[in-house]
Amino acid sequence: SLGGLIALRFAARFPEVIDGVIISSPALGLPEEPPAIKAFVGRIMSDLWPTFSLSNGLDPSKISHDKEVVRAYLDDPLVHDRVTARWFAEFTLAVGAANRSASELKIPFLMQIAGDDHLTSADASRRFFEVVSSVDKTLYIYKDLYHEIYNENAQQREHVLDDLDTWLIKHI
Repeated sequence: SLGGLIALRFAARFPEVIDGVIISSPALGLPEEPPAIKAFVGRIMSDLWPTFSLSNGLDPSKISHDKEVVRAYLDDPLVHDRVTARWFAEFTLAVGAANRSASELKIPFLMQIAGDDHLTSADASRRFFEVVSSVDKTLYIYKDLYHEIYNENAQQREHVLDDLDTWLIKHI
């Protein structure tokens, strides 16, 4: 999600150095917008106390239907549930910039998104895809999958990877 947002910002800024974009469930919006007062306070705190943090409120069980993937996520010592005020402010700016630059993307573009994503907004991804200017663009929506589409159960993952493989072969 965050990696997808970063990749889209890079593609918009430096299209001359890449041949295409493959993106999965990018963070182009949240599944639910935070309350206006919380967002307002977050932006102010970004300047006053940038390291102030709150829980991100994400439910780890909604990452994947594969219980082992969820367990590995929960057991990873580098994973935490904190979001700082500065991170929130910068994330919000990056999401806005990415969405404003969608029409600038003219290179081959593959977007694969989880239809049952609880970490990012599948609707925001669909809206972004519609604005992408590339004549060579493909969107796959996996209706019942959670956020980590490449880390779902074996049969589901195989379908997602087959779609990726087909797109890659077409573009080699």
